[in-house]
Amino acid sequence: FISHGGLLSTQEATWHGVPVVAVPFFVDQYANADKLVRAGVATKLLPKDVDEKTLKEAILKVVEDPSCRSKMKERSYHFKGQPDHPLDRAIFWIDKVLENKGLAYLRSPTLQMSVIKTYNLDLLGAVALAAFLFYVMLGKILGCVAPKPNKRKTKSKTT
Repeated sequence: FISHGGLLSTQEATWHGVPVVAVPFFVDQYANADKLVRAGVATKLLPKDVDEKTLKEAILKVVEDPSCRSKMKERSYHFKGQPDHPLDRAIFWIDKVLENKGLAYLRSPTLQMSVIKTYNLDLLGAVALAAFLFYVMLGKILGCVAPKPNKRKTKSKTT
């Protein structure tokens, strides 16, 4: 399974018990690919390194390695070994939300907070202000202590 290493494609490969060649492009894909590699069920290629030769080598590595396939089959077994089917669970929670008018007690407290508090913008602003003041004060101190270069104007003769 050749994938960018996104969470859903990782789940799909795990469900089917197929080893992965991951080529991550963005944010979480790198971490997902690294987890699969550490588990011994994938190989990772960086986009800048992908060419015909490296891609073929990566595919052959995961296809020909029996431990890679067996580890992924084991992960698939555990992934599928849930007490109920994921679709049944989704239907259960949708029904529960509809029956209980939104399940307010499960809502995140951040929904009631301002954007400033949610993202700690007040704290970030205070740190940025402190850093700015430190920089200004350091400039003033160094300006008093360090000698200033002599700026003489030299006149040039024009003929």
